[in-house]
Amino acid sequence: MKPFFFSIFISLFFCKSLNASELTLSQFLKRAQTHDPEYQILAKEKEKIVTTIDEGLPNSGVTLAVDAEKGLGDPAQSGGSSILTGSLSKDIVTTGTSLKVSHTDTSRPDRDEDVTEVRIEQDLFKNLLGRDTRLKKVALQETSKALYLELDEKTEDYLQKVISVYLDFKKAQLDTQLAESALKATIRLENNIRARFRRSVATKTDIDKAHLQVLLRQEELIEKKRTLSTYIEDIRKVTQLAETNLNASTTDSTLQKIYQKFNSHKFETEQARLYLAYEIRESVAEKEALLADRELHPELNLIAGYDIDQSRRFSSTVSRSEAILGLNLQFPISDSVSQALRKKAILERAQAQLDKKLALEKVAQSRNNATQSVLSSEKLTALTEKKVLIAKRVYEDETKRYNFGKLDLDILINLEKNLLNYQYQHQSEKIQYSKAIIEWLNVHDLLLEQSTNM
Repeated sequence: MKPFFFSIFISLFFCKSLNASELTLSQFLKRAQTHDPEYQILAKEKEKIVTTIDEGLPNSGVTLAVDAEKGLGDPAQSGGSSILTGSLSKDIVTTGTSLKVSHTDTSRPDRDEDVTEVRIEQDLFKNLLGRDTRLKKVALQETSKALYLELDEKTEDYLQKVISVYLDFKKAQLDTQLAESALKATIRLENNIRARFRRSVATKTDIDKAHLQVLLRQEELIEKKRTLSTYIEDIRKVTQLAETNLNASTTDSTLQKIYQKFNSHKFETEQARLYLAYEIRESVAEKEALLADRELHPELNLIAGYDIDQSRRFSSTVSRSEAILGLNLQFPISDSVSQALRKKAILERAQAQLDKKLALEKVAQSRNNATQSVLSSEKLTALTEKKVLIAKRVYEDETKRYNFGKLDLDILINLEKNLLNYQYQHQSEKIQYSKAIIEWLNVHDLLLEQSTNM
């Protein structure tokens, strides 16, 4: 194939990206939040948190109970008996009070009983006036807060992960575009050498060397396109997009503006979301240990009530009512389960204290590492950009020298390789810089908030 037509063929073959559908980072994140199952799981976890308090407290609703029994007695002895009991009960969990109203109709061969009972029970010692239940409610409220904070941490980690997928896709796309440009430049060099050969300025070996570079650039472009297609599939998996030809938008300046907006702020380690979650967990563990200790206390309840008896025995009717007052005492003897739970709660309290200490160290270290990573990436990005500019000037100047026959072709080819490598390196550092900013936003609890501005 003649060089001119070969050049046209390559240009047409590798220009499909011009018709690609643009996918901005903002669009990518919105689709991820609506289509990615991993994000949907996080959303479901958040919905479940609202049930934490009601799930952990005793039932405070009204309970209706009906009990019916039928005795199967000997018909020769006037048949059997029947008992029908209905009751309504309710626990006022915040005061440790139990209310119950019941009515029982009993029919026996020798009597009919009609009894109504009203009972009020009040905790006086173990759960004094609902003290433990209220403490449990506070612990559950704190647990809910910790769960929300921990879920925000998970969500930010998720955002960092999917944004990294997008940035990897962006890098693969830039590498592919650079490989296309490199191939076109190599083809132009080969055409130039063929023209010089026709003027007897270049040799057949020079043509072979140039053509070999074309083949190498073709091979490189195929590999870059293969990598790009892999990342496109990752993007489609997250977004559920049907398009296979996607184009990432530029995100560098946006991320850098977000970082510059916050990098001068003073961030207190003790106010970090992760640390606050562990601090709340420690508070919950202290309350749970106290509640577990109180489970070994005796239970003393005051009972007050009123009974109405409208029974009939034989041929006489009993109409009686009386007030009830009493105590109920339950003393645990060798309660191995409560003892084990108490030991477990004490150990969990100690572990929560250690976890909080480690969380403080982890936050401080991760924030310091993220800041250093951003600064290093910023410097390397600027450095590699300078390398590209210098290498490009050198290559252009040496190309002119080659055209005047003052430079060997091998040197020019090596210069072209160096320029291409510097360009790949610069693109890689730019993407790494963006990833470093994303990580910095994550460890400073800003990624979730700022993700809508990307």
